[in-house]
Amino acid sequence: MGYHGTTATCARNILRDGFEPSTHAWDWLGKGIYFFEENRDRAVAWTPLSERKPRRGPKAHRVVLGALIDLNGAMDLTEPYTASVLTLTAKGLEAVFAKDGRPLPKNDTAGRRYFDKILIDSHCFIREKEGSPVPVVRGVFEEGELVHPHSSIRALSHVQLAVRDPAAILGVWRERW
Repeated sequence: MGYHGTTATCARNILRDGFEPSTHAWDWLGKGIYFFEENRDRAVAWTPLSERKPRRGPKAHRVVLGALIDLNGAMDLTEPYTASVLTLTAKGLEAVFAKDGRPLPKNDTAGRRYFDKILIDSHCFIREKEGSPVPVVRGVFEEGELVHPHSSIRALSHVQLAVRDPAAILGVWRERW
């Protein structure tokens, strides 16, 4: 189950026409339709609060869409195998960027993960060329303040899904809260 926060206008468009994948340079799981996995409350908290001023304004404009997502064939960043293949992909990226005389993009401290996006998109491109496309990418996003100075647990951490193949979305509905 995934939850997607958006505005009322966008929700109507999504329910009518389907989702548009996000392609921002900082989308850490690469190109895809982003969901909070099994975390409706986190989607509500993230949801833009107004049509004109994202995350500010009346609650009435906020909408959370629920979705049934097929995780069969997903690339799960919590699995050791995934880390090992991404290590190889990262080495390949280093070589390509070095050959071109360009610096590798870096993730920044504001949470924008430019390198991670290129790494995931590059690996998914390779998998697609090999005839084994990645329908969904799943990973833990650590975010927020530490729950205590002696802890490494962050208050807003969550599992995100980036659906690369819309066919993995088996159903969508408007959530009530």
